Amino acid sequence: MKCPTRYAAGFSLVASIAFGATALAEEPQEFSSKQMQGVEQISIDVDLDSAVERLSRAVQFPTISNQDRDDFDTKAFEDYHAFLVEAYPEVHKVLNREILGDPRPYSLLYTWEGKNPDLEPALFYAHQDVVPVPADSRDQWEQDPFSGAVAD
Repeated sequence: MKCPTRYAAGFSLVASIAFGATALAEEPQEFSSKQMQGVEQISIDVDLDSAVERLSRAVQFPTISNQDRDDFDTKAFEDYHAFLVEAYPEVHKVLNREILGDPRPYSLLYTWEGKNPDLEPALFYAHQDVVPVPADSRDQWEQDPFSGAVAD
């Protein structure tokens, strides 16, 4: 899916300024690695076509968060949650899923218990909502935002 060119150009400009400012710093910056140490790297075979199909289906749910808290499509979130269970059955067999949120119980928390409780936990997170697309900008999109189209 492509966004209007003006947004992509704006992002490129901001990224260029940010990277340029870093390159112009007088002294080199030192950053410590946050990579896990002592963990053997593994390879996982991924069925790319199936992954693309699942992502395409996932973005077809209009899980929009609006400034107006009363303008909320509960069915879109409920249907998206059902899709996750159907699309990732093995995940839902192994991980504990909690549904959180008040007054809207649509946040998901998955917990995957490790084999060694003495190890530090890891946190992975994402959001499932999107901001609305202004109706007057729809003609600027090459693909409908919720079409799930795979292009280019």
